[in-house]
Amino acid sequence: MNKNKGFTLLEVLIAAIILFTALALASEIFKSATLSTDIAVKNAKYFQVTPSAITAIKFDLRNKVKNRNISEANGELELFGIYYSWQAHREVFNSPPTDELSDFSERNRFSIYNVEVLSKNADRERTFTFKVATW
Repeated sequence: MNKNKGFTLLEVLIAAIILFTALALASEIFKSATLSTDIAVKNAKYFQVTPSAITAIKFDLRNKVKNRNISEANGELELFGIYYSWQAHREVFNSPPTDELSDFSERNRFSIYNVEVLSKNADRERTFTFKVATW
């Protein structure tokens, strides 16, 4: 009637395999969550900085073409580690609307530019376009 009340070697090995499998799965889940977080942080930074870059590009473009007959302009800028290179091409160049009864016509001074932007952040490049009205 003397029985051992311990675990056999086989039971201990099976428990160890289950434990280490669970630890390995938890480690992979943590690793993928960390990677996803890093990607989300980079995207959030890009989408937070880009509106400020667009405002700076509009300001720069308007200063470059102010009171000049320029059909193309370009520039570069860097904000918070993101490098922006832009090129603007004039699509429309008009004068203000005139009165139907008047013979007076004003010079062309209103322009709409299509701006193409290339942004570079570390190893990633993105492009986008927008339009700017100038006068």
